[in-house]
Amino acid sequence: DGIVSVSALEFVNDLNRAAQELRRVIRSTGMLVVVAPVKSWATDLALLVLKGQRASTYYGRGREQLYPALSHFFICEESFCLPPTTAWMGLGIYHAWSFTPRAESN
Repeated sequence: DGIVSVSALEFVNDLNRAAQELRRVIRSTGMLVVVAPVKSWATDLALLVLKGQRASTYYGRGREQLYPALSHFFICEESFCLPPTTAWMGLGIYHAWSFTPRAESN
């Protein structure tokens, strides 16, 4: 089985609880795929120009807290920036990860 989240988890207030719930419902052989906006000056500027909103208000700390929260319950198998040709310049738009569940501890 698998779970896919695209541009959603960065808006969740309690990411640790959400990550714990994702781990609870996914099978031990399942995969979690997460896509979220990159924190960069380019994406923050685009948000300000296109929506008139500051990234700090729009996302809160969701972008910064997303990976650490997920890594408590999942192992990152792959990580990349989209579009891939812009990653080296810090101009990526999205970050994508694939995770497998950590073994549950009793």
